[in-house]
Amino acid sequence: MPNPFRHVIEKGLVSDAEARELYHIFFSGCHLFVPLFDPSYDTYEGLKERSPWCFDAILAVASKIRAGNGPPSVTFYRCLEEAQEIARSTLFGPVVRKEAIQAMILLAAWSTSGWLPSGHALRMALHLGLHLALEKLADSGAKRRSEEEERHLVVSARIWLCIYWFDHQCVYVVHGISTSC
Repeated sequence: MPNPFRHVIEKGLVSDAEARELYHIFFSGCHLFVPLFDPSYDTYEGLKERSPWCFDAILAVASKIRAGNGPPSVTFYRCLEEAQEIARSTLFGPVVRKEAIQAMILLAAWSTSGWLPSGHALRMALHLGLHLALEKLADSGAKRRSEEEERHLVVSARIWLCIYWFDHQCVYVVHGISTSC
């Protein structure tokens, strides 16, 4: 299914060289904070092609990290604006890609009000049936799965566990029990 959105490089908002630098920053450590990605599969070219939303969200996060304690760069605001614009389109439309959920979780994890996008990501995951992946993986009597089917279930389970954990953490923050969200 072709993607109807364009990423920030296609729009001329970020150069390819800067995008590659930011992608490297993200996969040098940021992705471990919320372990949604498989660096061997979620490559620069692959993710850019599959999901402009997720790609833009990764660049926004990495740009924020690159700024450190300093003010966010223009690149951060451009990538964030593009990712948030695509996110808004998911509120009333169907979700068809797991990368959409990954992007929403990234927006939640590096947001000041993460509980709201986290809740939306959880419902997106339910819509795609990601909550069923763990049970299917654990089913020892299941028919032998292809490598692609196994990968789909592992990725689905990873996303489900991350969003469930993150949403759970945000509930504690909203109720004043913790400060991790």
